[in-house]
Amino acid sequence: MTLEDLFRHFTDEDFQYQRFLKTSNFEFEYLEKYHLLFEAIKSFTLDLKLSEELSLELSNLNALDLHFSPKINFFRKVIGFLSFGISTKQYIRHERSRYYLQEIQTRHRYVQAIQLTLRNE
Repeated sequence: MTLEDLFRHFTDEDFQYQRFLKTSNFEFEYLEKYHLLFEAIKSFTLDLKLSEELSLELSNLNALDLHFSPKINFFRKVIGFLSFGISTKQYIRHERSRYYLQEIQTRHRYVQAIQLTLRNE
């Protein structure tokens, strides 16, 4: 990968990030595409060794869990049983959206930090 490809990946990542913010559509195929894109940026950045601090944070960053499902406690199960599963489905949907949005925002901040570091060098 060249630096030119990396900057194209930055643009693509920003576009996908904006799409996630606007649509909140966290389907598997979109998440997988974003995950692969970020991993490509991450691996190239680690190969460049731009900053020790940034490299350490990127290497400690866990992969995006594409099959995330929240833990459901006993209280939530009882409420779900009483509401015929409606509240449990809403809870799972809300928690999945919150998790993916938080993880994608974290990764977007890392991409912005990488861009800023490259511009300063």
